Amino acid sequence: MNLQKRLIDVPPILLRIGDDEVQAMRLNGDLYRLGKSPLLPRGIAADLAAFQEAANIVLDRIFGSYPHMVFDMQIDGHILTELVANATHLGTRISEWPNRERDIRFVIYKSKAFQKFTYAIRVMFDHLAVPGKTTEEIGASCVAFAPFVHAYMHVTHLLKVHVHQLFESRTSEDIIATMVRYHPLYTLDDGVWYIRMSRAWFDWHQELPYTPIPLDSNDLEHALSMMKSVSGITVVPSAHFDDDSTAPLTAVVNWESFPSTRTQTQHDSFRISYYVFRIMRENYGESFCYSNNFPNDTLPFIMAIPLSYASVALADMASELVPAHLLLNQIVPMSKTRVPILGQYNRVRIPIRQSNVTQDILHGISMLSMFGLSFITEFQFDDGKIVPAYDLIRHVLEDVYENGPPPNGQRRYKIALGRLFALAIQSRKGLDVLARLIRSQEGLVEAPTIHETIFFSSHYIRSGFYDIYHEGTLESLFRNNGTRLIEALVVASME
Repeated sequence: MNLQKRLIDVPPILLRIGDDEVQAMRLNGDLYRLGKSPLLPRGIAADLAAFQEAANIVLDRIFGSYPHMVFDMQIDGHILTELVANATHLGTRISEWPNRERDIRFVIYKSKAFQKFTYAIRVMFDHLAVPGKTTEEIGASCVAFAPFVHAYMHVTHLLKVHVHQLFESRTSEDIIATMVRYHPLYTLDDGVWYIRMSRAWFDWHQELPYTPIPLDSNDLEHALSMMKSVSGITVVPSAHFDDDSTAPLTAVVNWESFPSTRTQTQHDSFRISYYVFRIMRENYGESFCYSNNFPNDTLPFIMAIPLSYASVALADMASELVPAHLLLNQIVPMSKTRVPILGQYNRVRIPIRQSNVTQDILHGISMLSMFGLSFITEFQFDDGKIVPAYDLIRHVLEDVYENGPPPNGQRRYKIALGRLFALAIQSRKGLDVLARLIRSQEGLVEAPTIHETIFFSSHYIRSGFYDIYHEGTLESLFRNNGTRLIEALVVASME
């Protein structure tokens, strides 16, 4: 993948969000929760509707192809240009009501289109941060996501709408520092990026502080130079390390030096070494080694925090040395951030047909939006009876264990079954039954893959599972080792 043609020299424009703007947003938020949402001036409603229509076209494009997005200039270039043009016009119209600006911006912030757009950006950033991705995969995703992220940032700049700490995590800053190097393609100008950050962020930083994520796994010279810049707390080159040699390198991660709390310098060293080691591992494979001197007392704590640099690095670089059940913590749902406006429901309604309750439950799960599945807490039958979701999840798993999965040809129910397996892992309920169910398959080979175990060699079940989780996470985390996944389910069920 050649990204050189898209590199730009124009630095991003960092914009400080005013304290008064943050305060106004909080005040309106308090009033909104009390049912006192501000009203739009009558004359601007049509402009907001036009902006939302343009945003919904972009969102249909995002959710219709995510995560396998490919930027198409003829399609995406046009719809993103239209979105920014509508935001520019709406921003101009807002300035005509100086006494109502903050109220109007809050209404925009709470609008369905803007909330859904924000959610889409969160999902993209989580997708880039989950463990198991190669340098090439991250690079391809960055290329595909960047124009949409740029358009979102440009819209928030034009409308002065603040989303609290959306881009202020360490992983987010690394992703942004990578994306801003590339032209967003859909614009005809120099491709400048607009990034709004809070006062607290500016008190800590004056510029984007992190090195862009290396996107070229063949750039070994750059990787070696980065390794030399790392302080000694994380990476310890072996005695055979020779940067003039073309022979496979050997190095170790000194995990004993990894403290539970880290200074900024220590964090930067760890972050850089993680990216370097990923490139080295992709080039040298298993000959690029890691030590097993883990601080075992802190390992569960580190792995309990998904998408942190420490847990992702452990899962990526040394997953074979991490207890299998701890890897389950790194399977992050796509909808881990609640956005009620998307139609996420806590309760699923199902009909009463005592002849096949399992099929009714699977039917109810199959009808839900994939972005609301993670928030199911209960099922309601037609007679009004409400049952905790995880009790019924276990019931369905037991029934499938006793009677087998839905017969071939029932695509909808197989997708729903995959969703049910994902909900079981998320809730940690019924994992013992799930492990028994997997082991009960006829003809299960001695060293099965992930596809042959939890997905029952069914692409439909796999599709349903990844309606909840980021696609391919299980295969990457467990190195496609189905036996290790079963071990993880058994141990996790006993905790």
